[in-house]
Amino acid sequence: MKVLIKILQCSLYVCITAGPLYSNTQVDSLKINEWVDQIRSNLNNVDTARAISKSLMRYSIENQHDWGEAQAYIFIGVGYHRQSSYDSANYYFDKALIINESLRDSMQIATVNLNQAMIHVNRGEFENATKKILNSLRTYERLGDNRVAKESIPRCYNNLGQVHYYQGNFGKALEYFGLFHEASRDLNDTLQIASSLTNMGAAYYEQGQFEKTMECDKQALMLHTSINNLLGMANAINNIASGYVEMGDYKQAIVYYDEAVAVYNQVPNRRGVADSYYNKGKLYLKLADYDLSERNFKDAKAISMEIKDMYQLKLIFQSLSDLSVLRGDFNVALKYFKKFHALSDSLVNESNVSKVNELEIQYETEKKQQKIDLLNKENELQATTIERNRAFSGMLVLAILLIVGAAIWIYKRFQYRSKVELEKEKARLKSEQTNAVISSQEEERKRFAMDLHDNFGQLISALRLLMNQSADIKSKSNEILDQMYVSLKEIAFDLMPQTLLQKGLVPALEELVTQLNRNGAVRFSLNTFDEGLGLPQSSQIATYRIVQELINNNLKYAKAQNVNISITALEDSVNIMLEDDGTGFNTNDLLVGSGNGWRNINSRLDLLNGKINIDSKPGSSGTTVLLNIPYSATAKEAA
Repeated sequence: MKVLIKILQCSLYVCITAGPLYSNTQVDSLKINEWVDQIRSNLNNVDTARAISKSLMRYSIENQHDWGEAQAYIFIGVGYHRQSSYDSANYYFDKALIINESLRDSMQIATVNLNQAMIHVNRGEFENATKKILNSLRTYERLGDNRVAKESIPRCYNNLGQVHYYQGNFGKALEYFGLFHEASRDLNDTLQIASSLTNMGAAYYEQGQFEKTMECDKQALMLHTSINNLLGMANAINNIASGYVEMGDYKQAIVYYDEAVAVYNQVPNRRGVADSYYNKGKLYLKLADYDLSERNFKDAKAISMEIKDMYQLKLIFQSLSDLSVLRGDFNVALKYFKKFHALSDSLVNESNVSKVNELEIQYETEKKQQKIDLLNKENELQATTIERNRAFSGMLVLAILLIVGAAIWIYKRFQYRSKVELEKEKARLKSEQTNAVISSQEEERKRFAMDLHDNFGQLISALRLLMNQSADIKSKSNEILDQMYVSLKEIAFDLMPQTLLQKGLVPALEELVTQLNRNGAVRFSLNTFDEGLGLPQSSQIATYRIVQELINNNLKYAKAQNVNISITALEDSVNIMLEDDGTGFNTNDLLVGSGNGWRNINSRLDLLNGKINIDSKPGSSGTTVLLNIPYSATAKEAA
């Protein structure tokens, strides 16, 4: 079964550059450019794009804006080409070509030639197609660093690949499609990447590499679907169906062929519909269902004759001949075989193939000659320069040696000083980080002593008075003891939550969030994704202290109403993200601040080999902090 290349969408191209200004005001050109942008965004909807294009055409004619008129003709031609109306497409391309030639717009001339080349390919006019493609390629290469030219060169590779494909030279076609694929990936152009995969899949099919065919077409279908490119989707679906035929899954193949027809009709693209009918006819012929086979072949033949697709018509005549032989109707078989043979001679013969090869050789020879000419000019210039400067060469060499020597000495000196300063700075930062950790620990101990003195001292004194003066000693004493117990629990929680030691990081943070929500005006929430954290206990304690410090900073400065904490266990690390809706700040302030909080955080991160990223701006709403703690880090006693 033959798989036709169904990639008209990637072959059709509208090159949009800034339009020149003519007799009317700049507003006219701005309005035209707005129309052009609207058309480009609606290219997948042929009827909408054509309606906007005709509005652009009328406006441009009324305002004598030739560039806008030519653009409208190109867009209209592209729409007809997508629908396989080749005569209508060529008519509008010719009108655009006449205007662009009068404007001497080489970029747009190349664009029209590239689009018309595919019409020649579909009609089997390979010599004309190759001439137009190579002329376009020469123009784009001559324009050099122009962005649009760079984006257009890959399409030239694609169209050359199609010429070789239709001539049966599938190895050469695959080379060009590979170039098209690589260049499209460099440009990150999803449409072109998907189209190149479709083309490569077709070439692999003809070489019998069916697994590669299915792989390419399934990737292409996914990409075309992501950008809602109906024509590309239909092409990929049709090719996948042919892959199922080769794997013997005929039922699934018919389902995919019918789906391809439905999507082609949405475009609409008659050539694609004809191709799906042809493929179904081949499948029913394989299943010996001759009536259904003939019906599909004749439906495909009617469309192919209408759109003058000679290549597809050749294949249909061959299949109808085979069908007639199987039915024993040899007169009809001979009639179809003669038609097939006549088209084969006109489409693929030694003359056509050699002419295409000659044109490609001529193009490659021109490129090589250009390189030789450029090299000769460079050699001449170099010889002239050497001759002119020979008298000064000795002094120049000496000067260079002196300069190089001085530069090396300065560089070495600078390198040495930089190394010394870097080591001093590292030592200073390390000292500050260590001091921050020690200072934080001392503050915790101090706070612990004060809390014990202030809370428990007063409560115990009150209890003593009550026991001496009150008759109801027991009940009052119990109340005070309860308060002492709660206070003791809060102090112990601040110093080291038992949940953290016994159950780990996530339960401890859940307990912390619960306590914060009970006591404060800020609403905290905690979301965890895969709680199977692979951090050792010392790392979990250090991570908890970092999160606790960030929460304290948020409560002090952010003025937030909501804080969300998300914990995600990755393959080799833990990500913790804190997001609030408070007031943003300048993150550079953290580097020059004198407080211990930021130093304490960095000290623990350094011990954990962790990373922190803060996204916040002054005057903006909200701050996002992202922590990454690797499992492989062996945390020191950072808590």
